[in-house]
Amino acid sequence: MAAQAFDTPATKDKVRTITRPDGEQDVRWSVGFNDPAYQIATPSGVTLTPQQKQRLRTWRFSDLSKGPRYSLSNLINEVRAAGGANLDKLYLMVKLEGRRNQPLFVDDVRPVNIKRTQPYAGTLVDIPPQEGGEPFQMIFNFDEFEPRARKVEDNGTPDGRPGDLFFNHHTITVKDGQQDSIAIKSITTRTAVTFQIQIAYHLGGQPKTLTISNQGKPFALTPYNCTKRTKLIKNGYTDGRVSYQDVWSMESDKVEHDPTPKKHAIGSPRCLAPMK
Repeated sequence: MAAQAFDTPATKDKVRTITRPDGEQDVRWSVGFNDPAYQIATPSGVTLTPQQKQRLRTWRFSDLSKGPRYSLSNLINEVRAAGGANLDKLYLMVKLEGRRNQPLFVDDVRPVNIKRTQPYAGTLVDIPPQEGGEPFQMIFNFDEFEPRARKVEDNGTPDGRPGDLFFNHHTITVKDGQQDSIAIKSITTRTAVTFQIQIAYHLGGQPKTLTISNQGKPFALTPYNCTKRTKLIKNGYTDGRVSYQDVWSMESDKVEHDPTPKKHAIGSPRCLAPMK
């Protein structure tokens, strides 16, 4: 009987805590950006470096066929590190790997430490996706006062819309040495937001939490700084207007620098009326 007691997963975890360098860690995690486009905006006063501007001037859409080294991903990461925020939508892939003999049961995933400001109005880099967005499992809708993880409800579009609370219908179990991924889409139409992600779970009957950030910094998301909304007309939409200190946008095969960034024209689905 004593040998059987020692072999229980809970007892093994106690030994693991004492004997391993990372023994107190319940779960190992990582997070990545699944951006389908090069779209980012900075707060007022945050500008691109001369090197970044030169990169945009010389980049062509046809460069993508030359391989990953010709993408603009590094530039977007640099701008994000300087305080830039994804526009309208943010796709994150959170990966969890169990570090316990006992299974870990995820009870909730939600944004925390939320801070809201006016839409960013510094520099806009706007190179829309050529394909649909990345697959995702849950949605954070920051137009809600208290955003929660919601399931994706089919509305006839690839984006879907926020439905019922995700954990009313789904469970996530993370086992020892196995990796589970959580694909999260965040949306906002009214305010810019920064946030972290809190994962609530229980292990061996004990409730615990894990807070995830972007290398110590919050995740950031902003709507376009719209001064005129796009409108539905008989055969499509009329253009809207946005206002920034600097604008770089895709025109045909290359990125153009707009000499009138305070009156930059923009089409649907950007600058649509906020969700009700």
